[in-house]
Amino acid sequence: MKVIEKIFSDGSDVKNLELSPRSKIPSGLYQDITFRGVNFNAPMVGGSFGRTEFRNCSFVQCNLGGLNGRKIHFTKCSIVNSQLDSEFSLFRKGEWKDSTFENVKFGAVELQSVSILSCVFIDCCFRKVNLKGCLIEGGDFQGIFNSVNWINCQTRNVNLKKVRMTDVSLVDSDDHGISFPDSETNFFVPPCAFSAAKTYLKDKLSAEVYSSFCDEADFFSDSRYGEMVDPSMFSFAADHEIDLILTTLRTFR
Repeated sequence: MKVIEKIFSDGSDVKNLELSPRSKIPSGLYQDITFRGVNFNAPMVGGSFGRTEFRNCSFVQCNLGGLNGRKIHFTKCSIVNSQLDSEFSLFRKGEWKDSTFENVKFGAVELQSVSILSCVFIDCCFRKVNLKGCLIEGGDFQGIFNSVNWINCQTRNVNLKKVRMTDVSLVDSDDHGISFPDSETNFFVPPCAFSAAKTYLKDKLSAEVYSSFCDEADFFSDSRYGEMVDPSMFSFAADHEIDLILTTLRTFR
């Protein structure tokens, strides 16, 4: 396995580099490095980074997809116009702190016991992302969440108001530290509101649509914390019925 050391010296500017899938970056501190157009090209299985910290580094138009790493730290870093959306990436027990992510695509990524502290996400897209046992504190998110699961996470002062959410679930996670989106078509609904909406909508929807809504409501009523809703969740209904469902849920939440 090739070990990358010399080209990642502190203060260097690494440009247009494609690493071998079997490359390994040694543990240690890497600081004040600018990565431009670097394809880290990590394999889906096998560690790429372990116990490694990037401090005051910039990643511009980089491909970080496929990384699998334990205790990877990003401290005061900037990640811009980059992607982390390979078939599967796994980060465990790391820390992302005081860093900015702008126009970054996260896809098929799992974060396990990662601390995300005072980070800013601008125009980022999260698709098929799992956060398990993570601490998210002081974060500001803007962009899109699609199929994102927060599982057994702790949150403090997390701003999600400018995120467009679809199929987002909180499983045994603390939602008290989160500011959710609250528009007419994208808002948070507690479990009790789904039960109340079932009773109210019984004679106001077509029989077929009401039956489908009940299936959805029964499922979400069993949620411990609630669910973000949007029109796509009720695609089985006509537009005017979707409007009625959303209005009713907003009323009873």
